[in-house]
Amino acid sequence: MSYVITSPEMLTTAATDLDGIGSAIKAASAAVAGPTTGVAAAAADEVSGAIAKLFGMFGQEYQSVVAQAGAFQTEFTRLLATAGDSYAITEASNALGALNTQAQTLLGGAFGTAAVTSATGPLAAGTHVAFVMGGTAIPWPDATYVTAVQDLFIDPHFPGFTTQVLFTPEQLWPFTSNLGSLTFGQSVAQGVAILRDALSAQLSDPANTAVVFGYSQSATIATNQIRAFMSQLNPPSPSQLSFVLTGNPNNPDGGVLERFNGLYLPIVDVLFNGATPPDSPYPTAIYTAQYDRAPALLISRLVSWGIVD
Repeated sequence: MSYVITSPEMLTTAATDLDGIGSAIKAASAAVAGPTTGVAAAAADEVSGAIAKLFGMFGQEYQSVVAQAGAFQTEFTRLLATAGDSYAITEASNALGALNTQAQTLLGGAFGTAAVTSATGPLAAGTHVAFVMGGTAIPWPDATYVTAVQDLFIDPHFPGFTTQVLFTPEQLWPFTSNLGSLTFGQSVAQGVAILRDALSAQLSDPANTAVVFGYSQSATIATNQIRAFMSQLNPPSPSQLSFVLTGNPNNPDGGVLERFNGLYLPIVDVLFNGATPPDSPYPTAIYTAQYDRAPALLISRLVSWGIVD
């Protein structure tokens, strides 16, 4: 299923309101700074002096309280702003994690991270290759994954194609810190470069063809590569290249990165960069699981979570 990233408007508004309160506190403190710093005695007698001293103490305590209130306001505003970012980041992480789980279920089981075949070696001329990429936290799809992809998506539609695993980082720091320190944006950028190089080598011979399989993060990699080809003056021929995407965050029909186009989460470097181009010249099949297109319906979520039948 796709998840909608909730924009934390209430937290943002509260932080803005607190900024206004902080400005008011500072203005009030500045206005009374002189009168409350010290109070002159009305006369030279001991009673007047004692009263002046008492009011002076109150004034100094007021200044101390105002300073503490200002510090508290500043820290509270910072915490609210941080909470807003954390809320959105958590939603994004949950969404990407859910897409991973969903795609793994779709492909028929749990996957490990063992290497199968690298696509870094030379490719034979006149070949037909299916480049298979993993998803977030799966840089090296194992044999179970590759076999499922081949049986479900490659062989029925691209008979005779040789399936070849393409290593991509598939990181989402800090949630994949066991794999490295790449943020989502950095990982996708490296993945695009790897895919571009593999396709350039494969399609340099007009007799060669290729199909790209991606899911979750690697579907975003494929989306970015499609856009790159569409912007080139001399891109590969559409007759040479096709794409198959599952668990696609950029699904034009409700993908999580298709929603809130332009939103950016800087802490984890996630850019909501819109839909996989529906007008792409390259044949593109996007497989969508049940409930992907109805993320906001409560009953859909309950059924997908197994709470109701």
